[in-house]
Amino acid sequence: MTNIPINIRPKDLMRINGLSYSRCAVIIRNCRKEFSKGKHQVLCIEELAEYLDISVCKLLENYRKSEV
Repeated sequence: MTNIPINIRPKDLMRINGLSYSRCAVIIRNCRKEFSKGKHQVLCIEELAEYLDISVCKLLENYRKSEV
């Protein structure tokens, strides 16, 4: 089974963290800078988890809680 990267957008991060959309956009923009990605390139959840220094499982767990 291959690992397919999950793309993350500011709205997804907003649901996970409970922060405002603009703050989440800033976090994602800074993360893109960290990984030398352009505006047109998507950010994977693994990269965001590494940038925020938390595990991917923790991010997904928070996302599931926010959907309920």
